[in-house]
Amino acid sequence: MINYDEGIRIALRDMREIKKLCDENNIELIVFTNPMYYITHVRSLEIGYLNFLKGLADITDFYNFSGLNEITMNNNNYIDTSHYRAEIGDLIIDVIWNGKKFDGLYNQGFGMKINRDNINELIHLLKSQWQNYKSLQN
Repeated sequence: MINYDEGIRIALRDMREIKKLCDENNIELIVFTNPMYYITHVRSLEIGYLNFLKGLADITDFYNFSGLNEITMNNNNYIDTSHYRAEIGDLIIDVIWNGKKFDGLYNQGFGMKINRDNINELIHLLKSQWQNYKSLQN
């Protein structure tokens, strides 16, 4: 059985290979994180998700849609805890393809374009959201 740290290492290794292949073949690689349902997101944070994001930013730029925000904390945005509704997919498309910025959501990390230069800003934001969430649970 692979532990979480090993899983992250393998996922990042695979992303490096995908990025390399895309670069070698002049293919534009667009990467984004899914807006995970808040319970899934919290569990991911507990097992190293922030380390994955940091490693990913070292490999390639990506759009962040994860976090504890208006989208992920609203059950109505999900078919089940693993699948968001088409309307949320449309928001993601608007950000990636149309350059749209939803101010309130953007300030919550939803749609932020992340790279090596601003990954720490995202990590700080996600940690802050997590701490606020945990304090409300106690």
